[in-house]
Amino acid sequence: MKKLNYIFCLLILTCFQYLHAEGSIVVKNAGMKQINGVYVQTGIYKDHPVYVKDECKIQYKGCRSKWVIYYKDKAFYKNIQDSDVCPLIDWQMTCLAKKDSLYVPLLQKN
Repeated sequence: MKKLNYIFCLLILTCFQYLHAEGSIVVKNAGMKQINGVYVQTGIYKDHPVYVKDECKIQYKGCRSKWVIYYKDKAFYKNIQDSDVCPLIDWQMTCLAKKDSLYVPLLQKN
C-alpha cells in the first residue's frame, strides 16, 4: 500500500510539473477568446517546440510565416521571426483573423 501511495504521489507531482512547465506559453488579447489561454508544449516539429491548448496550436511552419497560431487547423495569427523558440512579440493577423478581430495576441512565457 505504501508503494502504491508513493507511485500515486509521483504521478500527481509529474502532472503538476507538466502543466506548469517552463515550456508553456500564455496567449492574451487575441480577438477570439478560444485562442487566449495557456498552451503547453506537447512535442517537436521541424526541430521546434509545438504548443497546444484545446483546439488551438502554436507551431513553427518554416515558410514565409515562420510561426503560426492555429484554431481548428486554420491559421489566425502569424509571425515572420525565424527563431528556435516561439516569439513573444510582433504577431500579425492572417486574412482569417482580420475578418473576426482587430487585435493581435500578446504572448508571454508562463
